[in-house]
Formats: sequence, C-alpha cells, structure tokens
Amino acid sequence: MSQDDQHFEMWWDCPHCHATGLLGLTHRHCPHCGAAQDASRRYFPPEGKEIEAKHHRYVGADWQCGYCGSPNAASAKFCINCSAGQDGSKPVALVHEGADQSSPRPLAGSGASAGAAATSSAPRARHWPWGWLLGAVLLALLASAITAYLMTRDNEVSLVAKSWERSIAIERLNELRDSDWCDQMPSDAYGVWRSRELRSHRQVADGQTCSNERVDNGDGSFRYQKSCITNYRQEPVYDMRCSYKVLRWRTDRQVVANQLSHPEPTWPTVDLPSRLFQSKKVGTERQGAQTERYMLSLQGQRLQDSWTCTVKPEVWAKLSVGAQLTLPVRLLGGAACERLH
Repeated sequence: MSQDDQHFEMWWDCPHCHATGLLGLTHRHCPHCGAAQDASRRYFPPEGKEIEAKHHRYVGADWQCGYCGSPNAASAKFCINCSAGQDGSKPVALVHEGADQSSPRPLAGSGASAGAAATSSAPRARHWPWGWLLGAVLLALLASAITAYLMTRDNEVSLVAKSWERSIAIERLNELRDSDWCDQMPSDAYGVWRSRELRSHRQVADGQTCSNERVDNGDGSFRYQKSCITNYRQEPVYDMRCSYKVLRWRTDRQVVANQLSHPEPTWPTVDLPSRLFQSKKVGTERQGAQTERYMLSLQGQRLQDSWTCTVKPEVWAKLSVGAQLTLPVRLLGGAACERLH
C-alpha cells in the first residue's frame, strides 16, 4: 500500500464531558457521554501518535447537518444524530496543517466556554466601515474639486496690452559618446569598442525540497501527501556591450522675435550659410522647430484682479487694446482663457 492510500484517524475533543483525544472515525459519538461528534473540534494528532485507519474506504468529505450540526458520512442519507435529511447541509470545514492546535479548546460548562457563549450570544458591537467611509469622503472631495474647476463666474475686464513671441530653434550637429548592448546599438554608430559584461541573471531549476504534509480528508481521517517545491539558483548571463560615437542634432539656441523688435508678428531672420546647412560635419547648424505665442494682458475692475491669457492667433489679431471683454474665471484653477473669442 502506498503512502497516499493510507489513512489515519483525526482526533477530536468532546465539548460536553471534557474527554480529549477521541478518534474521528471510530468515535462518531463520545464514548463517555454519548454526545455527537463536533467536526469543528477535529485536529491532527501529535507527531508520532498517529493511529492508522485500517480498511477505511474514503467516500468523500462529511456533510454537516443543517439542524443539529453533526457531521455525517458522504454516503449517509440521513443525519446519524437527529435523522434529518441533507436539506440545508454543507460540507464540514477542513483542518489545515500548520494551524494553531496548541491552545486548549474551550469546553462546555467551563468558565472559559461560558464566557465565550455569553459573548457569542450577546449582540455584537457595531463597527463602522471606516474604509468605505474614507472612500466616500475622498470621492466627495474629488467631486467638489471637479465641480469647482468647471464652475466659473464672469468678470468684466479691459484689454490693457497685447504681446507676441515667435522663435526658431537652431540645431547643431554634435558628436555624442554613448554605450548600449551591441544588439541594440544604433545602425549609424562608429568608433565602436566592445567589452564583455554581465547583462542579467536567469533562474535555473536546482532540485526540489519535498516534505510530507498532513491533509484532512474531511471525514474524520487524514492522509499524508508529498509536497515538493522547486529550488532555483541564479546564473549570470554575459553579453557584449558596445561603446560608440554617433552624430545627433541637438538644440543649440533660439532665435526670437517679439513686439519689442517688430510692431507686427513676424518670424525672426535666420542667417545660416547654405553650404554648412547641407553638410553632415560636426558643428553644422540647421533650423529646427518653430513656436509662437500670443498673449493678452487683462485687468479687472479691482486692481488686484489681473490675468494674462495665451490665445489663438486669430483671437489675438481681432482684439484691440482698450476692448471690454467678459472673462470666465474658475472658482479653482484660474481664468478660462480658452473661452475668450
């Protein structure tokens, strides 16, 4: 017979007459007082005191009577204690290896169990679901913040000044030094120098650690089951790393034009030698990205009420200094400049 085919008796303690170490299969009723077995009081016996349940045939976990709570074999049609059927029954709870079995179980009639019974029968104190409450408060604060951001009040303002700025980035071709794994190196790299370096680690299976753990069958018996955990070790993975040079365009400076140099918006003049513009040598310069901004300075009826708005070019062009405008201002978040038209 293999170890997996062997079954051993669980133990249980009688809550009525204080009898301990009763056998889960043999003693379906307490041999001292006749009380029905309480499946919730089953536990694994101490190591070395296991009693084999010879000729035991496992048919499934017990079902717990929905009327008297007694455990019954899976093959039983009616409760062995009160003769009730399986209506409202449920499987008994299983005992798990490693659960605390060292503390004595409270027995019926003892002071400890009397106090526990009194506690269980008394109305439980109501606990506030603080997690839900905190979540509700945070949600309410978020909703308030969103509402305050979306809500606006109209302010009558005067357009006291207009300004603009246009800029062109000047990029310079630079020789950069960098390094990367050789399989990820840019295709236009040059001056490459290679070295072998640690790139990562890989997990390699390295045997198993096995143990026999006791498994509750749920019918008053248990069995030993082999449980194995695969051990792993880390092995270094080496690869080739490349140090190299590469040419890359980088922004070197900005050429700027604004209302101080020109009355009307215009792009600044960029004077780059055409022969250098076509070159691919280090130090070559070229035009980069163009950006533009159009600003309005707005003054409210009170001195402290002033705003600067960045607007679209067409809005900026059609407004004149001295114009009276209505500016929506958010309760939180400042002026709603995008609503100016």
